[in-house]
Amino acid sequence: MRESRLFRILSNSAVIAILERYGVVDRISDQIEDLLSKTQVMASKVIVENIDFRKFLERKIAEFSEEEAEYVFKKLAKNEMRFIEISGAILGFLIGLVQSIFFIIAH
Repeated sequence: MRESRLFRILSNSAVIAILERYGVVDRISDQIEDLLSKTQVMASKVIVENIDFRKFLERKIAEFSEEEAEYVFKKLAKNEMRFIEISGAILGFLIGLVQSIFFIIAH
């Protein structure tokens, strides 16, 4: 790749020293950072304005199969379902025990 004339001039250490001494490098750096920041904000606004999130979500939900939904549900609810099963077993045992005691007392 051919170097531009400006690049060769700016690559000279004497030129860089002069530019740094007078704060030109810092000012250029600040301007570049400001330009990048403004560009990022503008790009974000354009993206937000041009993307219809409702349609995007509707499309993604429509693409979501029942098998995938079941897998995600099982993965997320695994611990909770286990707790419900164990709690149900303990509660069932206790209710059965109380009923048995009442049945023995009643007869």
